[in-house]
Amino acid sequence: MQCFVAGFRHYEGMQLLDSMKEGDLLELVREPENEYDDCAIALHLQSKKIGFIPSSLNEMLSYLLDSDALSLFAIITHLEKSSQPWENVAIAVYLFRKLIRIYQPMPVI
Repeated sequence: MQCFVAGFRHYEGMQLLDSMKEGDLLELVREPENEYDDCAIALHLQSKKIGFIPSSLNEMLSYLLDSDALSLFAIITHLEKSSQPWENVAIAVYLFRKLIRIYQPMPVI
């Protein structure tokens, strides 16, 4: 999934913008007690909140994070430092599934 960072100018995003680069890893942090959106997922860079996954896209991701079924992470895919704050940073969210290999010996015939 790809999107812009919602609320970018309201948190520490603008202060960190000059140090951001494409490919930076972002942490997804659930905020189930968020007063505006119970499916809220904050985006953190270096432990600092830069904004949120847009509310129009966060419901299914919040269920996945809450269930701990899959690991999700985001990366910065595009920076446009001279545009409007809501278009400064584009991200992509990916899922990571740990592969477990179970060794079973071949039967002897």
